[in-house]
Amino acid sequence: MMTFKFVAEAWIASREHCTDSLGRIQFSVQRFGPIPIDKVTEDDVDRALVCLVNRGKLKGGRGKSSVATPTGEPLSGATVNRFVYTLAGIFKYARKLRVLP
Repeated sequence: MMTFKFVAEAWIASREHCTDSLGRIQFSVQRFGPIPIDKVTEDDVDRALVCLVNRGKLKGGRGKSSVATPTGEPLSGATVNRFVYTLAGIFKYARKLRVLP
């Protein structure tokens, strides 16, 4: 079965993504990477979003040698929605590949 990471990487290769979108994809891959994509549950997604909200905003991390650090500020609802939308795009692509019903 295809892992979440495999499908996410295929989605990245299939079209152009902005830097911010790539960061959101990277967050999802860190959370779900080795899991078969058809085994990622709604509860897994909910836990990832809770982790994201608890982490809050990050500063830095744009360059290869930079490390993003939490600022202590909360994420806006719109930012959380962008993560959800990006994650939905990966699952939609998995359906296109016929690895999900």
